[in-house]
Amino acid sequence: MKAALAFVAFALAFTSSLIWVLASWYMAAGWALLVLTGVLVWVISLDDRERRRAEERELLARALRISEDPWDSLPDRCHEAPDPYRKEAA
Repeated sequence: MKAALAFVAFALAFTSSLIWVLASWYMAAGWALLVLTGVLVWVISLDDRERRRAEERELLARALRISEDPWDSLPDRCHEAPDPYRKEAA
């Protein structure tokens, strides 16, 4: 009877420790997966922010090029026409 009781106690202890080890393993794996997912989302958001910044820089550069000299955006024949508002250099 004592041997059977000792075996049952050993089996319960072994099973509970096995469950504890597996639960710890799955919990550690869950935390690692959570951290890796967070890092992945962070990297994707950095890439998206950098792409948006590049688009904004391109739009700003295009706007500055257009506003530098309005004559550059006109057709070539308009360059030949005299500007009635520009004073001639003396």
